[in-house]
Amino acid sequence: MASPATPAVWARRACGTVCSFEMLLVLFLFAGRYKNDPRFEWFPVDITAAMGAASALAGAMVLYHRGGRVRRPALVLGSLYALFAGYAGLSLLWTPGVVYAHTKAFYLATLVLWALLSTAAIVAYDRARVRRFLVALVIFAGMMGLESTLLYLRSGFARVADIMGSNYLGVGRCVGPAALVVLGYLLYEAKSRRARLVSLLVLGWLFGIVVVLPGRGPLIATVVPMALPLLGGLRLRPGERGAVELTRSAARGLGVALLGAGALIAALLTTRRLFSLLRFATLFSQEGGGLSAGARVLNYRAAVLQWLQQPLLGHGIGAWPILAGVPDIRSYPHDILLETLAELGLVGAVLLVGVIVYAFRSLGTWAEIKRDKLRLVVLMLVLNTLLNALVSGDLPDNRFAFAALGLMVLPWGGSGRRA
Repeated sequence: MASPATPAVWARRACGTVCSFEMLLVLFLFAGRYKNDPRFEWFPVDITAAMGAASALAGAMVLYHRGGRVRRPALVLGSLYALFAGYAGLSLLWTPGVVYAHTKAFYLATLVLWALLSTAAIVAYDRARVRRFLVALVIFAGMMGLESTLLYLRSGFARVADIMGSNYLGVGRCVGPAALVVLGYLLYEAKSRRARLVSLLVLGWLFGIVVVLPGRGPLIATVVPMALPLLGGLRLRPGERGAVELTRSAARGLGVALLGAGALIAALLTTRRLFSLLRFATLFSQEGGGLSAGARVLNYRAAVLQWLQQPLLGHGIGAWPILAGVPDIRSYPHDILLETLAELGLVGAVLLVGVIVYAFRSLGTWAEIKRDKLRLVVLMLVLNTLLNALVSGDLPDNRFAFAALGLMVLPWGGSGRRA
């Protein structure tokens, strides 16, 4: 990621990030996490629209000063997504939906398109902007984390459901990716003991928030990508067939994992306030997570049955809630792949998967990713967002996932550069 060697340099760059295009973009991508906060009731217009317009204007200025140059992978990725969004708009011709269908098609063609293009064409144009975007993400997540921590303490360590007008899932889906960025800094960029200690404390704080919040999905989506640095640090030992060894960064990551596991075990033995872990324990009971898990399975089943009725073209954008017996309002099966199959059929699913596959191909092979640590951090972010998208939110709500896909077309650098 970034090249700062000390927390002081990290802090100076963080201050410069606050007034950057990347900070505006993060505020747009996560506008839904804070726009319903009562402290923003005075804002005269919708905050998502305002941040989208502001980031688009700032992005246009960046492109103007760059002479309008855009890298070819960004154009290809944007074109592939435009085909998907265009097909979703075309499906308005046969969808039974009216209100939500038109709103959803509009969001896919505007908000989500901008989320992907902004990172692919502007942020991923050079590696410095990618680093600045990651720092902006950590700054914003730190603000959300501070609000969560204060509310948790004021509530007497009770279960926290809403933070800044957003539910706990939204907060977890913001803080979790930031924890992965801090992990990447700890493993690959922190050179001094003080930098490693500070980043370890920040990582523990952010990860602790994800554990304390009741959401299971954000916790899984945070823990699973943490295995990538360990896998990336495995290498064959020269001259010894079948023998492997860990790089220094991977060994450090294993130490962090063992330290975190020990802390979690100790906390579980002394308190019952780790709500996300407790919801795993009650996953299939009528207490805690059972009802939520059961309802989600029914949603998945309904989406599969809808797809089987119209397997090729789907029922049309926004059709899922109506066919599931829900009014013409925002409703979804909590899995963007099943949502796409039900509403847009195999045609829509192939177009969506095409966007994802091209983004992964642009990131490179696993051997190349291991040599370029910035790519490894981006891969962790993408895995986090995709795992979240498979258990929560609809397509427009997962615009951060599309923004993460856009980051995958970043240029090569260092020893990971392709020949």
